[in-house]
Amino acid sequence: MKIVIKDDCYTAVTREANDEEWSGEDTDTSHDFGSASLVESGDGLEVGEDFQKGDTAHLVIAVWSAGDSFSNRVGAHSEIMSAHKEAKNALEAKRILEKTEVGVTLPDGFEVRHIPWVGHFERLEYVTVEERILE
Repeated sequence: MKIVIKDDCYTAVTREANDEEWSGEDTDTSHDFGSASLVESGDGLEVGEDFQKGDTAHLVIAVWSAGDSFSNRVGAHSEIMSAHKEAKNALEAKRILEKTEVGVTLPDGFEVRHIPWVGHFERLEYVTVEERILE
């Protein structure tokens, strides 16, 4: 099984593209995380049989920016990095992710092999812990 979370995001253009100067538009995205569900396939965080519908999950979500030489997309990406039954484990995972630039093993055995916000144009904006009852 996988956990997915509804992400109502809003993206605003903070600088228009200028073709004469070879620049793309800059954007700023805000996220409003909603309900979380267990699904059998598709995108989402693989949790196997560790969680059932009705369980409380503490989801550790990272939000990061990306861009290139011509534009910047602030907060453009988000991903559930781990899920925990205990809040203290989620808070520890959050603390670890905020400081790492290499793959890590988080509490409850979640392995993060690739840190997507480490790169020339990528930047971590924030890590949040969201408590949800799984649907």
